Amino acid sequence: RPHRMPSEQIEAEEEFLNKLYDDYRYQIPKFQRPFSWTEENFADLIDDLTDAYDVGRDSHGTLLNGEGELDESTRDAYEPYFLGSIILNSGDESGDRHDIIDGQQRLTSLAILIAVLRDLVEDEARADSLGKRIYQEDDPVMGKSETVRIQIRERDHDFFEKHVLTKGATEDAPTPETGDTEPEQNILQAIHTFRKELLNWQDEEDGDLDDFAIYLTLRVVMVRISTNSLSSAFRLFNVTN
Repeated sequence: RPHRMPSEQIEAEEEFLNKLYDDYRYQIPKFQRPFSWTEENFADLIDDLTDAYDVGRDSHGTLLNGEGELDESTRDAYEPYFLGSIILNSGDESGDRHDIIDGQQRLTSLAILIAVLRDLVEDEARADSLGKRIYQEDDPVMGKSETVRIQIRERDHDFFEKHVLTKGATEDAPTPETGDTEPEQNILQAIHTFRKELLNWQDEEDGDLDDFAIYLTLRVVMVRISTNSLSSAFRLFNVTN
């Protein structure tokens, strides 16, 4: 019987961050360049997100009510904030994780932003929930084993774990220039930029970090394009770029 290639499957789905950082486990394939976003990228991202949140809050009020619970009708009234598309390959080459073909810089930056919020929010349960978006501890009751949401390049992984994934780590992160490599410096820069901008926003715009954390996970959306073939992932990458 002749050997038949599995057919290429492509699916595209709009998904909010709470799903993107819960249902999928990512890795950066070896052929990708390292994490290269810099201060300007991080500042633009956080400014755009807080501005979009402010528009929703000014029109509809906060997402959390007086008891600190999510008001679902308010959530639905907030315009979703679209952060582009990501392309994932889940073919044989990627093992049990999704290879990020396009979207590494955004997915890594958002993971760092989630870590910064985890260490800034007042509510302990919310901090734990944010932490689980990027690092799932062993949970035998839920049948979930320990896992890191985004497996970044091996040489930077321990650094990422120490300064981002560990609870409380972003509160006293070293200054960016202390990183040994460019990706390490960029990771530290992301932490410092996000913390500084969020604390400024909290002071100057009366920003509520717990409310913003809800906005980030429930109203920020990306189009997830998944394929089971690396060649089709690259074709999609060329088309979307």
